[in-house]
Amino acid sequence: MMGIVTKATTRHEIGQEIKDIRERVKEVAERRDRYNVDAIRPANTMVDPRITSLYTKATDLVGIDEAIEELITRLTKGDDMSVQKQRIVSIVGFGGLGKTTLAKAVHDKLKKQFDCTAFVSVSQNPDLNKLLKNMLYELDKEKYANVHSQMLEEKHLIDQLREFLQNKRYNVDAIRPANTMVDPRITSLYTKATDLVGIDEAIEELITRLTKGDDMSVQKQRIVSIVGFGGLGKTTLAKAVHDKLKKQFDCTAFVSVSQNPDLNKLLKNMLYELDKEKYANVHSQMLEEKHLIDQLREFLQNKRVVLKDNKEGRWDDLCAALVVSLGKLHKIQTLLVTSDDVAVDLDGSVESLGNLQSYLRISGTRSQPTWINPASLLLLSFLDITMVEVRKEDIQALGMLQALRYLVVSVCGKTLQVLGRFTVGPDAFPCAIRCELSGFSTVPSMFPPGAMPRLEEFRFCIGLEDFSEGEFVADDLALGHLPSIQRVDVGFLGQQTVGNEELIAKVQEKLRHEADIHPNHPSINL
Repeated sequence: MMGIVTKATTRHEIGQEIKDIRERVKEVAERRDRYNVDAIRPANTMVDPRITSLYTKATDLVGIDEAIEELITRLTKGDDMSVQKQRIVSIVGFGGLGKTTLAKAVHDKLKKQFDCTAFVSVSQNPDLNKLLKNMLYELDKEKYANVHSQMLEEKHLIDQLREFLQNKRYNVDAIRPANTMVDPRITSLYTKATDLVGIDEAIEELITRLTKGDDMSVQKQRIVSIVGFGGLGKTTLAKAVHDKLKKQFDCTAFVSVSQNPDLNKLLKNMLYELDKEKYANVHSQMLEEKHLIDQLREFLQNKRVVLKDNKEGRWDDLCAALVVSLGKLHKIQTLLVTSDDVAVDLDGSVESLGNLQSYLRISGTRSQPTWINPASLLLLSFLDITMVEVRKEDIQALGMLQALRYLVVSVCGKTLQVLGRFTVGPDAFPCAIRCELSGFSTVPSMFPPGAMPRLEEFRFCIGLEDFSEGEFVADDLALGHLPSIQRVDVGFLGQQTVGNEELIAKVQEKLRHEADIHPNHPSINL
């Protein structure tokens, strides 16, 4: 009897436990619905596969041993290359093949043979500053433990890297895609001068100019400009001269200056270059320009100093040097001079461009250089010039270029230029086939009968206010005196079209009429 009672009590307790569990499960389910737990989940969390590849075991890849040995052979003995010579071996293929794992396996096998090694990952558009810091950290984790928190320029990091690797055997493996772009001015700083053909003579000439030439005192400040197109080796040349001269001075700095420099950053770069130990943390300090200049002046007190800059400014010196250089180009046939941001002054005496016949383009000059004249450019057939201000005498001088066939003159000033009426001679532009004048008001009557006898295409701009104020009249749009004309394009200056619809219609009507009565019936485009 007692057994039955005990069993009944036990079953009752179990039943109660089950009931409690069901109530708790129900409560949890209600809480889950209340807080919408299912919605809390990561959305497509991505991890760079190259990170996981760094920690994949080489043994997980089938047939990797043979590839490892082949790479080691190529890096250490193969291709009849000196063992001491720098080696670069590329591993290419689709993503997921195990390229990173293979490279890491080779790196791990070879690193014992070197004083230091680094294995870094480079993205398609790398952060060069971060990449250099990663390399330094990989090479010596203790010495460069805090490198990522330091505010240092790329050049300063490269200098630290070169100093650290001096007289060491090292191996650097970089996992990177093709087409990785790096600022060419950074690489130019570390290009060997011996890689440029004929640079020795240029180095010696610059050193002479900086130290003895031009009857200047050795103690006097010297400024020498190196001008030319990008990629010619200007930065490499300047750096080679700097490296040769720096032993003669108490301190030196080689800095890069952009078109619109950050003065604060520039001054910090100079201080760091002058004394890397004293100004190791200058980039992380919040200092105004005045305080930086004071530090610079104090540091340079009573010191012989040379400051070199890879600068794209100092326009007056550059322009003067360029004009002098043009005077030495006796055989040049094509010339292109461009300045995107600053209007340059190219005026001066140039008498040696007699062979310039194919093409002359000047973009961004303040005014038309006086050396653009028939005496200097006897054979020129194509001229494209963009300037801030055009003068009446400029157009008249261009009209005297006897061989000129194609002419483009553009005015790029911020304010609309009012040139007024001008007239060229009846023998102007004898060979011109195409003429484009933009940015200032022009009408066909400025070119009298006899001028432009071969002109086929004429593009010009008109100011409607010149017509409304009586400066020009409808007859100024006559085309009958241009016997070869085939096409006329007309543009309106400024924002003058709104409210001038009637005047525009009259201009268009007059030009259509001129086209109808002209023997060639030229096309008219407004």
